[in-house]
Amino acid sequence: MAVVKRLSGVRRVAMWPLVSIGYPLLPVAVAVGAAAISATPPPFLDNWVGSVLSILITLGAFLLIFGNVSVHDGCLVGILVFLALSTATFQARTAYEAWVLQDRGAVTACTILKVNTRTVYSTTTHADGTSSSSSTTYYDHTLRCAAPSITTMTTTHATAGKGASIQVAYDPTGRLSPRPTSDADLRSSLRWALVGLTLTILLNLATASGLTDRIRASAHSFRTRGR
Repeated sequence: MAVVKRLSGVRRVAMWPLVSIGYPLLPVAVAVGAAAISATPPPFLDNWVGSVLSILITLGAFLLIFGNVSVHDGCLVGILVFLALSTATFQARTAYEAWVLQDRGAVTACTILKVNTRTVYSTTTHADGTSSSSSTTYYDHTLRCAAPSITTMTTTHATAGKGASIQVAYDPTGRLSPRPTSDADLRSSLRWALVGLTLTILLNLATASGLTDRIRASAHSFRTRGR
């Protein structure tokens, strides 16, 4: 990474854990903190202030993700880091919410009455001047459930079609949105968070040690000889 590359010898090696390992932990920790404020707020934040603060902290987590991406020179490595760290951050937050649902949540049987899909597009400009576009598809479900308070559910993946019966996990306090019981799997979320975080750290270490530079140089040399 840019900061580490300017260091040398023992000092450079000593900085690897701080920058390469410590930095990816920041967006993960911030995202979990945002989830805690939203799902288990202290009394003085159990209001609109807490809701706004949770949103702002979540945005901060994404800024930290892009900060980690911006220090990688290669476009491919940057994309991989973005995907890996976004997965780790999102799944860590999901894992916290799944833990809360296990602690105080309930499950209700529901029938899907209708499913509407919508796609949200976004463009991000990186520190190096490049930009990338992404899209997220949301599935808005209208439900009829044994628990009458649960009438809608939104997911980012297809669950089942109209008329299907599903099990939905929900928060009786209403602080967390309903979700299919499969999305409230704590072990699965933790596993994916660990995979994303591990991959991010490995890519950071590869950049910090100069490995990615050597790979790019070797690939360039190979292409040059092939002409």
